[in-house]
Amino acid sequence: MGEPYFPWADRYDTGIQLIDNDHRRLFGIVNELHDLIENGGGPEDLKPITDDLILYTQVHFEREEILMDEYRFPHLQAHRKLHHDFVRMIYGIRKVEAESPEKLDLKKMLVFLEGWLRRHVLKADREYIPYLKGDYGRRKSDLTIPVAKASGLSGETPQEQEEVTVSLKVPYAAVQTLRRCANLLRQGGDHAAPLEALTDPVAAMDIEDALEIAKVVLR
Repeated sequence: MGEPYFPWADRYDTGIQLIDNDHRRLFGIVNELHDLIENGGGPEDLKPITDDLILYTQVHFEREEILMDEYRFPHLQAHRKLHHDFVRMIYGIRKVEAESPEKLDLKKMLVFLEGWLRRHVLKADREYIPYLKGDYGRRKSDLTIPVAKASGLSGETPQEQEEVTVSLKVPYAAVQTLRRCANLLRQGGDHAAPLEALTDPVAAMDIEDALEIAKVVLR
């Protein structure tokens, strides 16, 4: 097997194993897109890759933001905006993929993903490293690594399989509605599907907005 299109190198190491593992997986997703293009695939074959991007960036970005908050990184909000803008871009790509796939240019998407990830790892992520104390990843409270399979991701992280207790304040009139929604989500499957659809960022995005957001990867 030859050298991957986007190989990992020592210069990308942060010295934090969980973060580096995440970054390696994201590099792997970029390489999967490259392989898809090389093998003659098109936008109709893109869904597994965008699935992985959405799942893995959400888990990884949450992990990073918890870490930065815990160690009082002073530029957390600016870093969080970088994450938000990237996720919004991926949602835009996903919407175009679903409704106007012929407008996607996979080679432009490849260039965008590689460039963004390279810059983010080498510049933005380097800013928080001096604030860390070096013990992240050795505590039970740390976020877990998504479950990997040979073909990609399992679709769930260990946390998504576990029940958790959530406390929040809502108007008294909404309590019963919230309980009903929570019960449906606990049942999962067809019971939860309508609620999950209501909160799906891709479904909620208008195609015109998606085309504008994702314009740098369009034909």
